[in-house]
Amino acid sequence: IGYKMEVIANHPDLFVSTLFNAMRDVEVPDSVLHGSDSSQAFKYYKRHYWDHFDLSDSSLLRTPLIVNKLDQYFERAVLLHPDSVVVAIDDVISRVRPSYEMVSYLVWHFMSEYQNPKYMGFDNIFVHLVDQYFSKEAIQNTSPSVLTMLTDRANVIRPLLLGKQAPSLILVDTSGQLRSLYTLRHAYNLVLFWDYDCGICKREIADLEKIYNQKTYDLEIFSVCVNGDLDKWKKSIGDRHMPWINVNGTRSATPDFHDLYDIHGTPVIYLLDQEMKIIAKRISADQIPGLIDNMAQTKK
Repeated sequence: IGYKMEVIANHPDLFVSTLFNAMRDVEVPDSVLHGSDSSQAFKYYKRHYWDHFDLSDSSLLRTPLIVNKLDQYFERAVLLHPDSVVVAIDDVISRVRPSYEMVSYLVWHFMSEYQNPKYMGFDNIFVHLVDQYFSKEAIQNTSPSVLTMLTDRANVIRPLLLGKQAPSLILVDTSGQLRSLYTLRHAYNLVLFWDYDCGICKREIADLEKIYNQKTYDLEIFSVCVNGDLDKWKKSIGDRHMPWINVNGTRSATPDFHDLYDIHGTPVIYLLDQEMKIIAKRISADQIPGLIDNMAQTKK
């Protein structure tokens, strides 16, 4: 360490000094580290994280340091919440301006990290990247076709973000009558997309039936079958003991449910509140009790 600091002090303009600086970690003072307020150490670490790393220096793109530094920052200094991640992304990108090369690099780096998010709700980050950067700036390596693909995908995801009102569905039920999702007024409303030839759907429906029949929650289920054979659909409902609202997705007064709800496979479950706002999505039946219990606790 002493040798590196000596090189930095005596030859600050050399690229090796830039590298040595970039490799330095944050040194939290003992007075902060062992202070009465434990949160101060975290705040100090985050505030000084980039002190010795010049994000605007595009020469660092040719090293593995920038990826390691970014990964460490988002693992250690950013809360695991989509809003916090968005704020951190904007802050990091603002630090590299006006370097067009670095802005482009970072935008694509974050896109690769969040285009297929690991956590529910983090698709908000993908939409933010498209809306805030790809749609407003000339990001390198973004051809017109790529931009169109990203924009189209963001347009599909945007109405389905957590907190958004779920798209309207008006579909034909087993008696041939139109049923609207928006007529449901339960505390929790679940939209299930299922296929009568899907083995996983059968297991999920069995789990949902247990939850539904227990009557523990003020819960209604709006079950959308994706298949068009009405006789087979009705028989499947009886075979699977589905006592809730059953409608057929191929008989619709609203636009194609595949597009509205981004359905490319089954089963898919969306959980809505009384106002039809999306509170969870693409979940399994066994997650539902825990989600509802947690939401009930936060309301207290």
